[in-house]
Amino acid sequence: MTQVKFLVTPSNNRTAVWKGELPVNQRPAKRFVHNTTYSETVNGETTLYDVQTITEPNGSVITTLSYKQNGKGKSKSKA
Repeated sequence: MTQVKFLVTPSNNRTAVWKGELPVNQRPAKRFVHNTTYSETVNGETTLYDVQTITEPNGSVITTLSYKQNGKGKSKSKA
């Protein structure tokens, strides 16, 4: 996969978009959407990202990671 977008707003909201393509023998018959979360810890601070991956029958895969300080993604310090 290739990262095609990374955006950080002045309010520290973050979005990263990755795109790729599946081999023909691994493509779904219909659109598949998978929602999950991803957490990373840097210097004792854990950030929780909302993740959505969309896989199309043509093999296109787009994964979007989003962090929003207003509640959707959460950051908490591990002290």
